[in-house]
Amino acid sequence: MALAFLRRHRWWFNWFLVVVIASFIYFYIPAFQGGEAGSRSEALATVGGLPITVAEFEVTSASGDAPIDLALEKGRTLRGVVRAAAVERFLSPGISLVDAGGSVVVAPAIEPDGTFEIVGLRAGAEYFAIVHDRTKDGDVRAFCTRVGGEIRVPADESDGGPVVIEVVPAGGLYVDLRGAFADGAAPATVEIAEAGGRLVRRFDGLVSRDFGWTLPVGEYVATLRVPGHEPIERRFRLEAEGESVSFRRE
Repeated sequence: MALAFLRRHRWWFNWFLVVVIASFIYFYIPAFQGGEAGSRSEALATVGGLPITVAEFEVTSASGDAPIDLALEKGRTLRGVVRAAAVERFLSPGISLVDAGGSVVVAPAIEPDGTFEIVGLRAGAEYFAIVHDRTKDGDVRAFCTRVGGEIRVPADESDGGPVVIEVVPAGGLYVDLRGAFADGAAPATVEIAEAGGRLVRRFDGLVSRDFGWTLPVGEYVATLRVPGHEPIERRFRLEAEGESVSFRRE
């Protein structure tokens, strides 16, 4: 019976489909929703994926609210040069900055003479610099800032002049906690300190983890702390070739 009804009213049914399709095209295709160029409905900017029209911006400005600092949203720019003792020019350098939370910012380019430009840094933040380069033989060599020599990003653009980053030979440290205790889900803290006792790095996690750092070449002490157990120490010397420290129980 329904089919007979559709046959009798096929002409109306076809036009109904045309209306539905046209409505879908108009309301769901973005090209039909943008304002005309120069009009108050034109998108002035996009924040968080949402467009801000000229009209909305004018209302916000007129209300007396503080203006949006778009430059601050992009972060600060750090320019300068990397200096390494006994290295006149790098061959294939790359620089990374690591903040206190472990977030890494990789510079898009660093010149053989050590000059660089890094954008998107947080104002006032401190970063630990790591530089990787290749020797003429194709081997990878690493450098990093000294402990306590972190780079501080200026809080104001007026203080953002070129900086000089002094780096020293470094090596990769690999720490293996797996097998230290039967309970692999136990919380653990690993502290890496210089031979003189100054704390260099700290890691909080589980004893089933393994992790690594890049540190200046030198003498260190690694201490594993697990609640309810005596601390375990490992003394070692980190060379440019790297070092592996294991807390596995024999």
